[in-house]
Amino acid sequence: SFDGFTDPQDFDCEPLPFEPVLTVSHACSPLGDSAAFSVDNSDSGVDAVVELYDGSELIWGPETVEAGTVMEETTIPATGVESVTIEITAGVEGANYSPTRVKEILECPEVNVTAFDCAAYPALIQVIGETGVGFHIKQLDIASGEYTAIYSLPFDRTPAFGGLNAVGINAVDFIAYGLMKLPGDAPSYLVRFDRENVAFLARVPEHSAAGAVDDDGTFVWEKRTNLYAIYGIAEMEGFASPDDALDLSEINPLATRPPGGGISDIATVKADLGDGEGSYVMGVTNQRQLGIYRYDDPTGAWVVDLSEADGSTDAIPTGPFGAAWSHDDRIYFAANSGDGVYEVLVDTVDLDAGTAEIRRVASSEGTAWNDGMNCVGIPTCIPDSLGAVYG
Repeated sequence: SFDGFTDPQDFDCEPLPFEPVLTVSHACSPLGDSAAFSVDNSDSGVDAVVELYDGSELIWGPETVEAGTVMEETTIPATGVESVTIEITAGVEGANYSPTRVKEILECPEVNVTAFDCAAYPALIQVIGETGVGFHIKQLDIASGEYTAIYSLPFDRTPAFGGLNAVGINAVDFIAYGLMKLPGDAPSYLVRFDRENVAFLARVPEHSAAGAVDDDGTFVWEKRTNLYAIYGIAEMEGFASPDDALDLSEINPLATRPPGGGISDIATVKADLGDGEGSYVMGVTNQRQLGIYRYDDPTGAWVVDLSEADGSTDAIPTGPFGAAWSHDDRIYFAANSGDGVYEVLVDTVDLDAGTAEIRRVASSEGTAWNDGMNCVGIPTCIPDSLGAVYG
């Protein structure tokens, strides 16, 4: 027989709670885009089953997150993926639980920066800062020594910036590159730029005045007595926001030179200085010396004394040489004092003797807060070693 209930009874027919919380984001990087997500299932009474889809294709999962637990953040590669859909379903049959679906759009827009107009502006270029205004890109008239404006980058552009230096035009894509310092104590970034746009490529350890791009598309820069390099910059992804740029703030230097005065800009050149042809960086110090780095194999660093052909030094300015240029295996430096443009004669560099020759080749008006760049393979009308000298 069956004994029924004689007293009132309470029956709990409510299903266990299913309240997973999804957190999802994505990151853009030159090393590959990615999607990151996590699931907090701590307030649920049933397990959660997590799957990730690219359209209708399952690309991750299924993965079970047990009831009352939290899944640690998971990151998956997402380069070339326009969007992902994350679906969370209850890991129990026979209950009417609604699934959770979230679609994340993976937008990693690249800023379009155009090539510098080398045909229109084949001269030696300086990037010159003006306090409270911005940086002016100007070209040097070799005959007069005066600089005329090409375009300007105002400090109050978006995002705002506080400094631009270590610039160079890349022979690979003919785009201008340099280090851009954000306002105040904010970091410095390798950027590519034109008159309209700035693309942020990588955060660097700190800002620098001395930098260049070599003929192979390698960005090199000096800070204090250390030389750094970033290779293949034409292939790097650039972003409108510095927050999306590659973080190279822990990059290690390639070489360290001996003390010998400050260098305000550097030029790159391929030369044979006695140990076979190599890739070199050179910069004139404020003490009539030349700082030299070799940054291929083997690396090395030196400081040599500069003099004119007759051995004198009186006509060589002291103070910063804030603009440097490389052209047809020759290197030039403009004295910020306005004393002119000087050529270091690369074939006179003697690392064993610690000497090199320098000569004045053109006039150049005084500048400050400046840096030099120029196009590769474009005539600049600088006289050769046997020709007449301007200014």
